[in-house]
Amino acid sequence: MQNDKITPFTINVAPEVLSDLQLRLKNTRWSYQMEGTGWDAGTDLNYLKRLIAYWQADFDWRKRETALNQFHHFRTGVTGTGIHFIH
Repeated sequence: MQNDKITPFTINVAPEVLSDLQLRLKNTRWSYQMEGTGWDAGTDLNYLKRLIAYWQADFDWRKRETALNQFHHFRTGVTGTGIHFIH
């Protein structure tokens, strides 16, 4: 992308990407957690299971996508690095 070219950008995640995410969440391979360690030995397993359940059943990506697209998104390049920004 050229450094002086700014192009509008709309967030639009493909349905197959969201389907793949759901499949990956469904197929999560759970590890064990040593009793009483909580967050001391990494992510708390119970918290992680609740988070995954939320993403599987309650999180509405399309609703969030619509809300995010209320902003004016753009892309450009700065010294060879792609930048996404909101103006």
